[in-house]
Amino acid sequence: MFGNIIFNVLNRILAIVTPCITIPYLARTLGADGLGLYSYNLSWATYFTCFINFGVSLYGIRQVAYVRNKGKDAYSKVFWELFFMRLGLAVLASVLYYFVFVQNSVNYFLNLILLFDIVSSFFEIEWLYGGLEQFRIVFVRNFFVRAFSVCAIFLFVKSHEDVLIYALILTCNKVLGYLIMWVPLKNLIAIHSFGNINFLQHFVPALMLYIPQIAIEVYTVLDKTMLGYLLQNNFENGYYDQAHKVILILLSVITAIAPVMMARVANLNSGNAKDNIVGHLEYSFRFVWMLALPMIVGIFFVADVFVPIFFGNGYDKVVDLLKIFSLLTVIIGISNTLGIQYLVSVGKEKYLTYSVLAGAITNFCLNLYLIPHYASKGAVVASVFAEMVVTSVQMLCVYKELPLLKYFKTMSKYLLATVVMGLVLYFMPLLGDSYFSKFLQQTCVGIIIYAVVLLLVKDKLAWMFVNKIKSVIAL
Repeated sequence: MFGNIIFNVLNRILAIVTPCITIPYLARTLGADGLGLYSYNLSWATYFTCFINFGVSLYGIRQVAYVRNKGKDAYSKVFWELFFMRLGLAVLASVLYYFVFVQNSVNYFLNLILLFDIVSSFFEIEWLYGGLEQFRIVFVRNFFVRAFSVCAIFLFVKSHEDVLIYALILTCNKVLGYLIMWVPLKNLIAIHSFGNINFLQHFVPALMLYIPQIAIEVYTVLDKTMLGYLLQNNFENGYYDQAHKVILILLSVITAIAPVMMARVANLNSGNAKDNIVGHLEYSFRFVWMLALPMIVGIFFVADVFVPIFFGNGYDKVVDLLKIFSLLTVIIGISNTLGIQYLVSVGKEKYLTYSVLAGAITNFCLNLYLIPHYASKGAVVASVFAEMVVTSVQMLCVYKELPLLKYFKTMSKYLLATVVMGLVLYFMPLLGDSYFSKFLQQTCVGIIIYAVVLLLVKDKLAWMFVNKIKSVIAL
């Protein structure tokens, strides 16, 4: 299991490195208005892509994990049934998107490119590898497609007018990534007679997972849609989108453990190993505390110097957005552990649905008031409150089943290390006048202080990583 977590963390590191390379360049070439234009139109396309997914990204992992011990034929049947179900949904979604958003659109060619993105999304089969716990293949795929996207962006995106080229590169990158995942399939999947496939049996269970997923998409993408619709201002959407991307990068590391733990908990649940599930979730909570707490403090200290370095001039508003958004690292870390790793894995996704619907309603209502008055900052505040509602509802749903107090007590060492790190950064004199020098000093000192404190208090998760690194070096 630890090896799979390492591969998934490496996968998330790729997700960090790529935007760290491209975002500063794009912020300067396309500008906040160009990025906001793409973000607004993509937000509409995302609803259709989510419809095609129909909950399969989670449901597929769980179902494959449930039956993988029964052999190749069992999980192959599940694979083909889910694939053909999504194929039918893709045809329907693509037709609807064309007539509603493409046919008479002001941004006709941009929406046509996004239509191709929607059409191809049914080829996405990463959920199969998640259910089989084969994350190495996913890592190798992502390495090559991300390298392709970085090179293409630097070669072809040169000015503010290149929004269409940027959209085409991202779409082609997705399609390439989907197709690469099909290459190893011949060794993993058995070709069955299509007469034995019954995808209708998955419709209702997948729908139960689809409802919370579509609600998640609604209130994560809704901010961008409502910003564009209520303000008619691409700049505000651009500020929000850039701050959101930075937080998503950090969250990708925190939630890296989710697919591995979800598949493992689902497999344990099929054998009724309750005690092992509780232990695995404690491990997940420790992982969240270890990463999320220092991230929040770190962002508050470095945001003022990070934004000018990363985005360039004209993005001052992103500083405050980042500081507010940073709270999501711990809030979503908790809800990811309770909602995805536990509720979905043990077949109690209805509670996830309740929590996400509550969050979506909260987000929509707050957006209606906050966006007209506070623009992008209002959208960020609405998102944070919505995620707090999601997490609170999930905790109410599981407090009788899981030792939540025990999980929160495991925060103590990480909280101590974070406080020490924060005090050092607060009183530390900074040398030099350049933003980059200040950022480098604060980042390096913060990481070193935090790591040293965790090792001194003998945190078992920190020492586990140290021992794993030692074993890799020894090889």
